[in-house]
Amino acid sequence: MSTHALCQQAFFNSLLAETANKHLEGESVFLPLSTKASLELKLRYVSPSWRHRYSGEIILHEAQSQSPISFKQATTLIVNALYPELSEDKKALFLQRVQDSNCYINSAEQALAERSTLTLDQFIMSEQSLTGGHSMHPAGKSCEPLNQQEKTQYLPEFAGQFSIEWFAVHSSHLVGESEIGDLSEKLKQLYSNSVKIAKEPSEIQFIDKQWVPFPMHPLQAKAWRESQQALSLNEVVKDLALSSPGWTATSSSRAIYHPQQAWMLKVSLPVKLTNSLRLLSSKEAKRGIQFSQLLNSENGAELRQRLPNSYFIEEPLWASINDIDGEVLDLPLISFRENPFHKSNQEKSQLNAANVYCLASINQVNASQTEPQIVSWIKRYAQQQQLCFEHAALHWMSTFWDNVIKPLCIARSDYGFVLLAHQQNILVKIEDNLPTGSAFRDCQGIGLTSQALALFKEQLSDGVPEYFMEAEQVNPYHAYYLIGNTLLNTIAAIGAGELINETKLWDLCRDKMSELSARNPKDNSFYSYLLNSPSLHWKRNFYCFLADHNEATLADPSQIYCSISNPFKQQKAEQLSFKSLAGGRTLCFADERISDNAIKFEIRENGTSLSRGLMEKVGDWCQLSFEEDNAQLNATHKTDDLLWWSAAEHGLFQLNVAALQSNYYPKAAKALVAESQYKALSLSQFLQTAPLWREQQAAHQPQTSVATNGIKHPSRPNKPTGQVFTRYFYHLKRQVTFRVIDKQRDLSCFNRWHNHPIISPVWELEGSLQSHTEYLSKMEEDAHQYAVIGEFDGVPFGYFEVYWTPEDRLGPHYQCQDHDRGVHILVGNFSFRGGVYFDTWGSAILQYCFLDEPNTQRIMGEPRADNHRVVSITERLGLEKQFEFDFPHKRAALLQCDRERFFTQYAI
Repeated sequence: MSTHALCQQAFFNSLLAETANKHLEGESVFLPLSTKASLELKLRYVSPSWRHRYSGEIILHEAQSQSPISFKQATTLIVNALYPELSEDKKALFLQRVQDSNCYINSAEQALAERSTLTLDQFIMSEQSLTGGHSMHPAGKSCEPLNQQEKTQYLPEFAGQFSIEWFAVHSSHLVGESEIGDLSEKLKQLYSNSVKIAKEPSEIQFIDKQWVPFPMHPLQAKAWRESQQALSLNEVVKDLALSSPGWTATSSSRAIYHPQQAWMLKVSLPVKLTNSLRLLSSKEAKRGIQFSQLLNSENGAELRQRLPNSYFIEEPLWASINDIDGEVLDLPLISFRENPFHKSNQEKSQLNAANVYCLASINQVNASQTEPQIVSWIKRYAQQQQLCFEHAALHWMSTFWDNVIKPLCIARSDYGFVLLAHQQNILVKIEDNLPTGSAFRDCQGIGLTSQALALFKEQLSDGVPEYFMEAEQVNPYHAYYLIGNTLLNTIAAIGAGELINETKLWDLCRDKMSELSARNPKDNSFYSYLLNSPSLHWKRNFYCFLADHNEATLADPSQIYCSISNPFKQQKAEQLSFKSLAGGRTLCFADERISDNAIKFEIRENGTSLSRGLMEKVGDWCQLSFEEDNAQLNATHKTDDLLWWSAAEHGLFQLNVAALQSNYYPKAAKALVAESQYKALSLSQFLQTAPLWREQQAAHQPQTSVATNGIKHPSRPNKPTGQVFTRYFYHLKRQVTFRVIDKQRDLSCFNRWHNHPIISPVWELEGSLQSHTEYLSKMEEDAHQYAVIGEFDGVPFGYFEVYWTPEDRLGPHYQCQDHDRGVHILVGNFSFRGGVYFDTWGSAILQYCFLDEPNTQRIMGEPRADNHRVVSITERLGLEKQFEFDFPHKRAALLQCDRERFFTQYAI
């Protein structure tokens, strides 16, 4: 049988990652075997990150001769020459496993080519197309001790369907935990949903609480029946000789899927896959319980709210059997894993099996493809958007980072969750050829750091959890999974498609990682490690498998790790600022030189340099210019208005000046200057005209309307949706964002804030989720107001109601003008209370209201008159008390902020 390209690719790439003594010459890798011999591996793609693609041609160089050899011959030479310390038995076993893996890949590829896809959903098709297995493992598809029939029936690539088998366990020997209700009842529910029978089996009455139905995978059931444990427990574990069909394997083999069941099952399999025997333990299963507890806490709800495009698949129930000594048995253990595509879970997960893919699968090329699926999407996106391949690849990778890598980093840095998610455990949601969301699975690979211990004190009150490591200790291991496996393989797949040089993608990712570090994470150690460490940890999959270690039971996992060069390592020390702009762009400013009177900076986007700017003080003014030494590079600022405005803002606020003068204006500014006859743009004018913080709205032709309170007013434009304002505040080094509230995303936060004992007496809106749903629904239907959520660097801190005062209860109590606005304010995240935060978000919400409607000259407030603190602190924003008056429910103070006064004295 021929050697498959996927087998060669995984074998050699895993070997070379762990081998220092190798070098590149042109399009060949040379691997010394001794002082007199070496192997030459011909390449069809040379990867800067050593994720090469191989032509299949292998040449043995000896003394003055060279000759082509087979893959099988090469593997024997490598093992004997590079690992002389290992026994002959281990070497022979390793070489046989490599050949077995190759045979499997060939047969799986043939099965994939012949498979009908008419009845399969996209999720399971992707899960079952990972024919090469682990892309950095010498024998990713060695599946001991399965025979060919078992492989065909139970392993994913053959898409076989099988029946799970049912036992009955006496309640005295049933063990497990559940976060979703009574353990026994959940097992009975799965049983009743799976097995349709006319009579009770084996006289076991499941209405009798003494007996509980228990499912097993067929391979698990076979091993159980043959075990000594089954014999010793035959009085308390009954084989029902019943099965329920329709199950099929996902890419991990031990997690099985049924499209009509609300739960997948993760089972204990007596099979060696890659580096470990796939038996579950109660310690591993308990991590799923713990993760569910933390996710469903207040801080866990905040994490979900911050990451609306990411979903963490839970494993909130596990069950097994106790032996006669009361010890939990590993072999029969099962975990319930959410099926996020089932109709009962879709509202929560927002995932559809039609457009979700296994990341490892879309990075691989199989028999039916000429390129990875990820490359095909980028090419289609380029055509759709009329972009060159390089720009399309940069945009695709930027979106991938934001929706796949960034969520894992935030979960780690701000919540202490170490998700060791390699590419096989990441699901990617694809819409219009772009990665717009993700899901993460496998709770057994979730650890916790000190950040989690501090944040989840109530849930972790029993002490330090079993899978805990200090941040500095876990950083190298976390980097292997997230960077060395997931990100590196994705970049290499795109690079192999010859769309873009891999180094440009690494430049983008380095800036993305630097941005996360600059966004005020609670634990910056992971980012610091990645950006500053000269090398990264790399798991020695080749050595681990060759030495026949069981990775899952190693007392000291460090022995199977080595170091590789860190592609994230910063080439030079830079002072970076990252600004998100209206419309979704994020620009990076790298300050190259700063003095009291000048600042020089580079502007980058997606890791690519756009231009270099220079801001200089000239008397009381500033002048902005761009270097002209690179005509192609610096032509960008002449056609990109946002780039010019953003460069002006950066120079202004970094130099802390009050005016702007420039030798070049974009078109919008030229018109403003000509019409207003200004010779320069003041800071007040800049803050009112810069198109950086709010997207331009369609023109609105108002008609006269009459409110229910009898006041005439102009008809209002349609209420906004999504993000309405975002601005980076240089003095605080934080990004403030306002977005219209999303009931599904923000309801739990809204409910929690309004039921807080400090807030509820002020707002008087305490209530249930249902009552708050009704409140927000009513607001959606009210044309004169809408609600927004405020965020600092993506962390929700406040709730605001923005309204037109003429139509409001406030209108009749003063001489209102047509475009007066009002704001009701609630700060629910107490971490963001305090003067420095108040001045920032307070200025931001007022600036937004003025920018939203150029005709708005006043913003009003109506706090309780006896709330002297609010009346006093709002003076710092430019709100002046006018008089007091009576509402039916309170005596109020009328506050007023005038546009000109605000922008000349208070706006920041």
